[in-house]
Amino acid sequence: MAASLYMRPITHDERLADLDALTDLAQRPDWHRRAACRGVGPDRFYPTTGESHDAARALCERCPVIADCRAAGAHEKFGIWAGLSERARRAT
Repeated sequence: MAASLYMRPITHDERLADLDALTDLAQRPDWHRRAACRGVGPDRFYPTTGESHDAARALCERCPVIADCRAAGAHEKFGIWAGLSERARRAT
């Protein structure tokens, strides 16, 4: 049997979620749009205990807004910001 081309209607809640996502994008700082990690999922920047963060660090090394990211993540307790773990951020 051929696949149906019918698309289900979008619910009101889905429309609100899309609007919230667009609002969030519009309120982000300008440097977010130039970041090398734009469009990359969060898993790379929130490794589990013992997991390497080399993939995040490699992406951050070539990022044109690494200084902005470092400033934004200076007081974050979790995740990799500007290629630095929370422990590395505390040490600087």
